[in-house]
Amino acid sequence: MNRDSFYKWLKTIKKYDQGTCNSRISNCLRIEKYYGDLDQIYTEDKCENLKTELIYSRQEYRAGTPPKHRIPIDGDIYNGTATLRSALNLYLEFKDNKILQDIMNMDDVIPDEHDGSYELVRETVESLSETDLHRIDIADLDMLYFMAVGTWKGGVEFRLKKIEESNLSIDEKIRLKSIFNNVVEKAKDHKYENSDKNTWSIGMFGTGFYTYQGKSDKQNAQKFISLCIRIKDLDDDYEIFNIAEETLKNGIKGMQAASASIVLHCLKPNVFPIINNAMIKTAVLLESQGVILNKPNQLTTYIENSRKIKNFRDEKCKFKNYRALDAKFWEVEKLEEEKYDEIKEEKPYEIKKETENMVNNINYWWLNANPKIWSYNDIELGGTISYTSRNERGNKRRIYKNFEDVKKGDIVIGYETAPVKAIVAIGHISKEHDGERIWIKKDENLIEPIEYSCLNSIEELKNMEFFQNPQGSLFKLMKEEYEIIMDIIREQNPTTEAKINETYTKEDFLEEVFIEEDKCENIVNLLEYKKNIILQGPPGVGKTFVAKRIAYSIMGEKDDSRIEMVQFHQSYSYEDFIMGYRPVEEGFKLKYGIFYQFCKRALNDPLRSYYFIIDEINRGNISKIFGELMMLIESDKRGSDYAIPLTYTENRFYIPKNVYIIGTMNTADRSLAMIDYALRRRFCFIDMEPAFDNLNFKGYLESKGGDLSNIIIDKINRLNKAIENDISLGRGFRIGHSYFCMGKETITEEDYNNIIKYEIVPLLSEYWFDDFDKVIEWKTELLEW
Repeated sequence: MNRDSFYKWLKTIKKYDQGTCNSRISNCLRIEKYYGDLDQIYTEDKCENLKTELIYSRQEYRAGTPPKHRIPIDGDIYNGTATLRSALNLYLEFKDNKILQDIMNMDDVIPDEHDGSYELVRETVESLSETDLHRIDIADLDMLYFMAVGTWKGGVEFRLKKIEESNLSIDEKIRLKSIFNNVVEKAKDHKYENSDKNTWSIGMFGTGFYTYQGKSDKQNAQKFISLCIRIKDLDDDYEIFNIAEETLKNGIKGMQAASASIVLHCLKPNVFPIINNAMIKTAVLLESQGVILNKPNQLTTYIENSRKIKNFRDEKCKFKNYRALDAKFWEVEKLEEEKYDEIKEEKPYEIKKETENMVNNINYWWLNANPKIWSYNDIELGGTISYTSRNERGNKRRIYKNFEDVKKGDIVIGYETAPVKAIVAIGHISKEHDGERIWIKKDENLIEPIEYSCLNSIEELKNMEFFQNPQGSLFKLMKEEYEIIMDIIREQNPTTEAKINETYTKEDFLEEVFIEEDKCENIVNLLEYKKNIILQGPPGVGKTFVAKRIAYSIMGEKDDSRIEMVQFHQSYSYEDFIMGYRPVEEGFKLKYGIFYQFCKRALNDPLRSYYFIIDEINRGNISKIFGELMMLIESDKRGSDYAIPLTYTENRFYIPKNVYIIGTMNTADRSLAMIDYALRRRFCFIDMEPAFDNLNFKGYLESKGGDLSNIIIDKINRLNKAIENDISLGRGFRIGHSYFCMGKETITEEDYNNIIKYEIVPLLSEYWFDDFDKVIEWKTELLEW
C-alpha cells in the first residue's frame, strides 16, 4: 500500500485530521499484515474477496458466529470488524478515484460563453501591445491582473479606474472601456454560463490584494506583460511553453503561480492551467496518473508543472479548456469542506453504529494514574490499557458507581499524580465495562502537560469532583468542566490543520546539495538502518543545509513541523535537552526540554517520520546532555519496551521508532577533543566533501560566475591540496564550496575578492597561526588574476 499517497489523500481530499488519518492507515496496515499488500490485492480483484470476508452482520454476532476474516480482534468483534471494513472502504475509494474519472469525462468549456474575463484579458493585452514597452509599469500590471479577477473584488468602477490610471493611449483607454462596459451588460443579461441566476459578476478567480505596488516593480511588470504580448497571437503550445519558461525561470517579483496562472489562463485557456489553492489541495487525485507537481506554489516551476498537466489532459481527457479542471477541483474542495464541517461538529469519539442510533449521552471522566504504579507513558498512542474497578485486595475502589457508569465511547482525561501532577493524555473508553475492568485507549499524548496549578485556581472548576475530594482514581466531569479543560489543553497543545507542503524529491536534493546520487542513497539507507547519523566535514561543505534536506527528501515534502534543530555548545545541559527544574516566582518548576517535547510530538504521529537535527554535536558534553537516554537512541532500543524512568521524574520515557537524529560535526574544530566512543558507537559517520569537482556545482557556478567559475575552482582546489598535504592539518581542514553559494544572481570579481579577504583568509590565519608568511602567500595567490 502506498502509505504516503493514501495519507495525503485522507488529509487533503477527505479533510481528516492527523489522528484520524493515522488511525485509518493503521487499520489498513493490520489488514495487510494478514492478507498481504493491498495494492496487489486491488490489482487482482479490486479487493472483492477481502470485502466479502469483512462482511459481518449484527445477527451473526449475536448468534456467536465467528467472522470470516482471519484478523484477530481484541474486544468487541462486531465493531472491530466494522472498523476494519470502514478503513478498507476508504482505501478502495482512494484507489477507485471516481473523481478522476469524472475529470477525464468532463465536457469542454467555450471561453467567451463561459465568462467575460477571457475577452477582457485578451483585449487588455492587445491594448498593451500598442503601448511603448518602456512606458509600462505597475499600473498596467494592476489593470491586466484585475481583468482576470472577479468583479466581487473592487467592483466595476474599480476596474474602470485601473484602465484610466494605466499608461495606455487615450484611444486605447476609450476602446478598452467600451469593451469592458459591453461585457458588463452581457453579464447583467446573464449571457455567461459562469453567471449566477440571482445576481451577476464577471471573473472566475478571487484575490487577496488590490495592487502590485510595493510587491513588484516596473522592470518585472514589463517582463510579465512583454511575455503576454509575445504569445498572444501564437497557437503552438510547445512554442508558447518555451517562451514562457525562458521568461519565468527566474521568477517575476511579487508574483507566484496562482496570480500569474489566472492571467495566462484567461489569455490562453487551452494552454495554461490554473494552479491555485484548489489545484494544489486536490492535485493528489492526479498522482496516480503520474502528475506529481513540483513546488506548485512557485512561478519558477509553473511551466514544468503545466507540461505535466497538459500530458495528462491530452492523453486522458475530453476537455481542452483548463477551466473545466479548475471548476471540478473547486467543486471537490467545497464538497469535502462541507463534509468536514459536519464531522468537526460531531463530539469526539462518538460511535456511529450501522444498526443503532448515534450515541449522544457521552460521559466525561478524569482518571488518575500513580506513576509509581503505572503511567500513561507506558501506553503507546492507539494502545489500550485496562484498569480494575477493585483494588489488589478485592475491595471496590472509591466512588465505585463511577466505574459502573462507564460505557464505551466515553472520554477520559488522563492525569498523573505526584510527582508529575499534570494532565498528560487524552483517551476514550474502548470497551463496555465487564464488571471487573474498564478499558482505556490512548488517543493523544500532550506535548505540553497541563499542570494541577493551572486548573485548581479556575473558578468554574472549583466544584469539580476531583478537587472536592481527590481520594480515589476515577472522577466524573461535567460537560462544562470538560470543555473548560479542553480549552486549556488546546491553548497549549493546538491541533494541526491539514496543510499542503511544498513537494521535495530526490532530484531536488541532488540539485541543491551537490553530492552524487549513490552517496545520497547511501545516506538515506544508513539513516533508515541506524536511525542516527553524523555528517562530518570541513567548514563550508553545507553540513547543516544537507541535514535538513535529507529529511525533506525522505518525507517527500518540506514539512518543517516534523523537523527540529538545536545547536550544542559547552554549557548546553540535560535540563535544556530533556527536562529540569527552573526557577519561577513561587520556587522551582519542572520544565520539559526540546528533545523531550519533540519525542512527544512524534508519539502523536507514529506513522510518519520525524527528524531531530543537532548542529555542532561534538561541541556539547554528550554524556551529560543525553544522560540515561544515551542507551535509548540506539536503533534497537526504541519503543515502549525500553521505557525507563528519567532523572527528574518517575514517569517512564522512551524514544519512538519514528524519530531520526542527524548530527553535524566540523572536523576543523581543533578546540574540541575527539568524540567519545559511546557516541561513536551509536551513530554512523558520513564524510562530507568539498564539491568543487561535482558536475552540478560546476554548472551552478558557471550560471553565477561565467568564466570566473573556472578560476574559483582552480584556485580553491590548489589551496585544498596544500591544506590536505599539510601534516598539521589534513583533509578535514579543506575549504568547502558553500562559501560560493550566494543568494545573488551573479558572482562578480568583487564578490570573489570579498569572500577571500573576509571569510577564507581569516580561516587560514587560524590554520597557520604560527606561519604568517604562508597566510600572506596564499592570500596573494588567491587574489592574483
